[in-house]
Amino acid sequence: MKTKILTDRQTDRQTFDFLNLIKILSAIIIAYLYHYRNDFSVILQNDFPFIDNCLIEWLAIYGLYFTDLFFIISGITFCIAYRQDIADGNITLVNFIKKRIKKLYPLMFTSTFLMVVLEIIHYNRFGQWWLSVLNVWDIFISFIGVQTGWFNQTYIVNMPIWYISVLLQCYIIAFLLVRIISQKDYNVFIFCIPILLFISADYAGITGLNWFLLNGATSRGMQGFFVGILIYDLLQSIEYSDKRRKICVTVALLTIILIIISCKVYGDYFIGNIQYVLVYIVFPNIIFISYCSKIIQKVSSLHIIKSLATLSYSVYLFNLPTQLFIIIVENCFNFKFEYSSKIFWLYHVIFSLFVALIFHHINLWLQHKLSISVYYK
Repeated sequence: MKTKILTDRQTDRQTFDFLNLIKILSAIIIAYLYHYRNDFSVILQNDFPFIDNCLIEWLAIYGLYFTDLFFIISGITFCIAYRQDIADGNITLVNFIKKRIKKLYPLMFTSTFLMVVLEIIHYNRFGQWWLSVLNVWDIFISFIGVQTGWFNQTYIVNMPIWYISVLLQCYIIAFLLVRIISQKDYNVFIFCIPILLFISADYAGITGLNWFLLNGATSRGMQGFFVGILIYDLLQSIEYSDKRRKICVTVALLTIILIIISCKVYGDYFIGNIQYVLVYIVFPNIIFISYCSKIIQKVSSLHIIKSLATLSYSVYLFNLPTQLFIIIVENCFNFKFEYSSKIFWLYHVIFSLFVALIFHHINLWLQHKLSISVYYK
């Protein structure tokens, strides 16, 4: 199966505007449901604000896997922004990595720096670390962007930046694969190779070795990223009539509903490997439905949605420092916050968005200082 790479990036961006809405929802689930429930778990004592809502509670428990959806989105945007230039030899590996580092590094650096400062304040004030037991080596590898999946396989300092650390590896492998294969016509099956290799490594227990590439975090990232590339090629290579779109969307919706009902009736164990089910069934179906839905496309193209989408990675990376800041303020001033209250949860969300907005603009300023120019935002 071969598919021609489209050269009209503007058309591609408009076609894939629906990713804006998916990025927003993913960031909300990860930051404001999963991390809120888990990072405040000692305080909450199983009294999560939405414990009475089975869907939100489920998303809060398994929200960590929505980072895999971020990897899928990154695979799609890689195709939109860079794949044609890489195939045509218009960009070298060094220049490509420079572009990605200049795009990602300011956000990673500022969020890590803020987390280090707050952890030190917490330790000096209360005599213990909050989430991370800091040392010079962990701080160093976090600042240079190799926190997870390179020399060290644990989530340290600002834990969400593991996404960026592993994403850099995905970019390198993807660049090399694109450069190896044909300049014009792409055999999409070559992008199945990393997926099959890491699935095999998972089942063989090799990713449990915690070596370079051979670790669970890298495996998750690689599988999601290359699934994103395959999804992009699939959507670009198939023409859908209105009738066929409706049929396909109906099938995709029924698949997701069937999985949800099965979990409700038989329990989560019925899913088996939840990561695989989400990455290979649920998330692709969500993307397909969004791609085919004119309503979702229209909503996603709204200016407010695009603006919020630009904050999604800032929300993801700065939520943990925001939570630590709240804990420090509470203890320093002897406040008593009602973490189990929906009202406090809403205040937390608003404050976190405010922090994300501030650092988003700081990030843009730093990018400008680095003279960064990117194709896709």
